Amino acid sequence: MTKTMLYIIGITPNKIGGTERFARELALQMVESDWNLVLCFETVPAERVRQYFDTAKVTFEVIGEQCLPGIKQCSQLIKLILRYRPTVLVYAFNGVLSFIPWIAAFLGVRTIVYNDNSSRPFQTARTSTRAWKRALGRLITFPLDGVICVSDFVSQCVCKEGWVRQDKVHTIYNGVDIHRGKPGGATQTRAIRFRKMFAIADDRKIVLKVSWLVPEKGIDTFLYAARLVVASEPRAHFVIVGAGPFSEKYRKLSHELGIEPNVTWTGALVDPIEEGAFPAASVACQLSTWQEAFGFTIVEAMSCGVPVIATRTGGIPEIVRDGANGFLVPVNDPTSTSERILRLLGDDSLRTKMGEVARSDVEQVFDVRETVRGCLERLGILRPPLPGLIKTDHKRSKAVRSTGMEMGND
Repeated sequence: MTKTMLYIIGITPNKIGGTERFARELALQMVESDWNLVLCFETVPAERVRQYFDTAKVTFEVIGEQCLPGIKQCSQLIKLILRYRPTVLVYAFNGVLSFIPWIAAFLGVRTIVYNDNSSRPFQTARTSTRAWKRALGRLITFPLDGVICVSDFVSQCVCKEGWVRQDKVHTIYNGVDIHRGKPGGATQTRAIRFRKMFAIADDRKIVLKVSWLVPEKGIDTFLYAARLVVASEPRAHFVIVGAGPFSEKYRKLSHELGIEPNVTWTGALVDPIEEGAFPAASVACQLSTWQEAFGFTIVEAMSCGVPVIATRTGGIPEIVRDGANGFLVPVNDPTSTSERILRLLGDDSLRTKMGEVARSDVEQVFDVRETVRGCLERLGILRPPLPGLIKTDHKRSKAVRSTGMEMGND
C-alpha cells in the first residue's frame, strides 16, 4: 500500500538550492519503498524549479506565510492532511514552536518531525532558556517524535534552548549531489561560459561569494578584504552572486573602496554550479557574522574542488577543516581574510591540494544520497540499504551521526 509524506517547507522556491536538491533526492529514494512525497512551500515553485522535479514523483501544494499561526494557515494544513492522509509529516524553516505538531497529531499523523535548518544570531548557543519557557515549549512540541538538525551546532542549540527533550534531537548533515561538481570537461565548459557571460578575463583569478546580500553574510568584510587583496594582486577578481535588500548599499561601498574594476555582481543565479560560478572560482568565501546552521554554499564550492575561506562560527567549522580543505578566519576580520586569499591565489599547488581534499571530504561526508537515506532511516521509511548506495571506502556515520529513539516503525 502506498504511503505519503507531507513535507512542509517555509521558503519561496525560486531557485535550485540545497533544500530543493534534498527534496528531489528524498522523492527519488522514497519511490523505491512505494512512498509518495507532497511538498508544501509558501508559494508555487518557479518554472525552472518545477522542471527540476520532473523526474521525481512529487506533488506540490502551498501554504502561505507558514510562520504565522493564523486561522487561514491552520485551515489549509487541516485540508492537506485530510486530503493526503500522510503517515509522516516533516516541517522546516517555520520554527519548532509551531501549531503544526498538535494539528497533525490530532488528525492521526503517526510520525511528526521538525527539520531544523535555521541559523542563529551571534552567541545564541551560549544562552539558556528560562524554566517556565522550556516547560511551555515542551508542551507545544510534545507531539513531536524528533528534531533532525543539519549540524552538531544546531543540535547543541536545540538542546540548550530546551524546547524538546534531548533524546529527540538528532544530527544529520545536509548534502550535495557529488556528481554535478566533479572536476572535468563539463565543469570546465561551464567555467568558460561563466567568464564569457560576465566578461571576466581569462587571466583573472576569481574569488567567489555566493549568498543573500544582507549584513549577516559579511558582504562588507568581503569587500574590505578585496581592497587589501587587489593592492597586492591586481589580477584578483571578486565575484558576488546573490540578491537582497542591501544590494545597492554594497555596490556603493565597492565604488567608495575603489575596487569596482575588480568586482562583478551577477545578481541571483538559479543554479551557481550549473551556470558555472563555482567551477570558475579559484577560491570561495563565506564570511557570515551570524551562526550558520550549516553552510550549503560552502559544500557546493568544495564539491567543485574549490578551497573555502570561511568564518569560524556556527556549524561552519564542522565543514571547513582549517589548513586542510580551506581556512577558517575570525568574524569581521578583513585582514585575516585577505591574507588567506592571497596565500591561496599565490600558491597554485596549495590551492590544488586543498581543492582535492575539499572534494574528497564532500564525497565522504556530504553526499546527498547518504544524508537523505539517513533521514529516511530515521523516519522509518527505509530499512534495507539501496543497491549501490553505501560506499565501501568510508563509514556513512560520518554524515549521519544521529542517536536516540527511532521514529516510525514501518
